Amino acid sequence: MLDAVKRSIETHRNPEIINSDQSCQFTSSEYVSHLESSSIRQSMDDKARWVDNAIIERSLRSLKCDNI
Repeated sequence: MLDAVKRSIETHRNPEIINSDQSCQFTSSEYVSHLESSSIRQSMDDKARWVDNAIIERSLRSLKCDNI
């Protein structure tokens, strides 16, 4: 994940903020310190926010499979 962020910054520019969930790749000291050194604020979703996405993704899957 950190490599992807670094490549994105090289290609584009530093974002002001990056939103992520609370999984280990986003909370590692290396990832967090890189964001801090690049002056990027980190925003994290609350625990169990995946439930919200699951409902939306299930609806979209049904739409695609049933109607498209």
